[in-house]
Amino acid sequence: MLRTLNELGEPFSRFGGEIMMVRRADLKRVLAFGMQRYGGTKLQTNATLIEETDLTLFRDYAVQVGVSIDGPAGLNDAHWAGTLTATRRATVRTEAVIETLCREGTPPGIVITLHRLNAQGARPDILVDWLLFLDELGVRRISMICWKPITWRSEPISSSLRRKTSLFCAACERSSAN
Repeated sequence: MLRTLNELGEPFSRFGGEIMMVRRADLKRVLAFGMQRYGGTKLQTNATLIEETDLTLFRDYAVQVGVSIDGPAGLNDAHWAGTLTATRRATVRTEAVIETLCREGTPPGIVITLHRLNAQGARPDILVDWLLFLDELGVRRISMICWKPITWRSEPISSSLRRKTSLFCAACERSSAN
């Protein structure tokens, strides 16, 4: 992998699958390469496998972390972990990592996929309240993807977030009816 990254000769991000399943010695080599060559790197994770030692690695190697989560508690149930109990436990763990990263001054980017479990009925209000909570924590990069193709541009959280998210959820709901 390092040979390919070296040949590409440009900054890189690690995503797809679950990067935190990589052996830590291999991950450390990739992160060290990114730090030495480009001053840091990025990775995308569901954060369920992140340990305290990983947070140290991220700090030491200037890693910008992106977290894939579709909302708090039941809004994230599409990230199924085998049972409802395991799924909810994994979501709590992911939320704890987000809060830790924010407390340490390195808030992650968040990627949310909107779907029937988090973007329909009364759920958009729960999602918006959670997004406002993330804003209070210091999260500044949130991308929303609809499970049906809809063009959306990531933008900073703002006072009009509730309206924008509600409109986006409504658009997703309309597109799923077609």
